[in-house]
Amino acid sequence: PLIGGALAAAFSVSAVFVVNALTFLVAIWAVATVRADLRPVARHRPGPIAELRAGFRAAADDPVIKRVLWTIGTYSFFSLVFIYAMPVIASDRLALDELGYTILFATFALGAALGALSAGSFLVPHDRWVVGRWALVAFAAGLSTLALTTTPVVAGVGAFVAGVCYFIVVTTLLTTLQLQTDDAVRGRVMGLWMMAWDVA
Repeated sequence: PLIGGALAAAFSVSAVFVVNALTFLVAIWAVATVRADLRPVARHRPGPIAELRAGFRAAADDPVIKRVLWTIGTYSFFSLVFIYAMPVIASDRLALDELGYTILFATFALGAALGALSAGSFLVPHDRWVVGRWALVAFAAGLSTLALTTTPVVAGVGAFVAGVCYFIVVTTLLTTLQLQTDDAVRGRVMGLWMMAWDVA
């Protein structure tokens, strides 16, 4: 976000999109140069409706999968929309200019990056359900702080805490889902995960 804000200030918003598009060349290069047989395995496949039903059935039959999908769905629907409301929060509640908003969003992004690193490092030995519960509680506290304060510094602290906990929650739920799901239906269940996560 800080780089994007600097580019927008120095050049234009279009420059931000151009640079962002260029960063995808790294991913394109990685996919183009990988040496792996990615052809689908030849086998009889049921129709798409039958596969969708199988995904729903796998989710309904397993209480852990069901809880993970319900949690990410409600989390996304009720909480994650704040990301899209942050420009309004910055301008209307905090009276921040473009630079101020950029810094506010950068604190959230920094928190998210640290949350992702934490979930994949020192939090790994701990019980995922416990970590996830406490991350949800701390996320609620951070988001409430961001929503209710009119002080930019306090809002930055709330955004940082929300960012850390956002990625801890998502990583914890996704890891649990991946480990719980059988290989035969993992792709279908992951499709349900994406629908639940994008509900906001």
